[in-house]
Amino acid sequence: MENLKWINVKKPIIKKILPLNKSVKEKETKLKKAKIAFLVVCILFSISLGFNIIMFLNSLDKKISSNLGEAITCEISQPNNYVVSIYHPSGIVGGTYYNQQLSIKNTSQSPQYVRVKATTNLNNSQIYLTSLNVSNDWIFHDNYYYLNYALSSNENIEVCNKIAFTNVYTKFKNSVTNFQIECLDNLDDATSFWQIPENWLS
Repeated sequence: MENLKWINVKKPIIKKILPLNKSVKEKETKLKKAKIAFLVVCILFSISLGFNIIMFLNSLDKKISSNLGEAITCEISQPNNYVVSIYHPSGIVGGTYYNQQLSIKNTSQSPQYVRVKATTNLNNSQIYLTSLNVSNDWIFHDNYYYLNYALSSNENIEVCNKIAFTNVYTKFKNSVTNFQIECLDNLDDATSFWQIPENWLS
């Protein structure tokens, strides 16, 4: 009985319980604050990400903005296939000629035999042939325009000054017209590889 001690039950129990409840409330408050802070960070991140995506799309749209009507010169430096493109806005009316100058300059050391094909891709859906307003130096055959003579070294030739698209209305911005320019420096190769017109080089 000597080890037994008398304890005042009223005051110690109250003193021990109250600090525990206060600690739990503090933890809950800190947890709520952390959740709110995390939610705010997520919202700010989402806003920032959305803004960056919009800015990227706007910059991409500017990069591929329409260059219809701007003069284009393709320099051919050796026998090869070259492609130059024009992007046009929505609202193009089919069957109507639009101003578009395309020229070819031979920067190689030898004469080049040249043919050109123009196709339009409407919003990656379907490819159509495009008509070119050309001079008598060119002859149309099998979807290609053939130059009636070999283009001399350092010579510049105008392919067209106007183009007309298929008889459809283009609803899509940034539809593209590609000019495929093929050149060879050997007449035998040209007659062998190309489906040349009968009166070519006349």
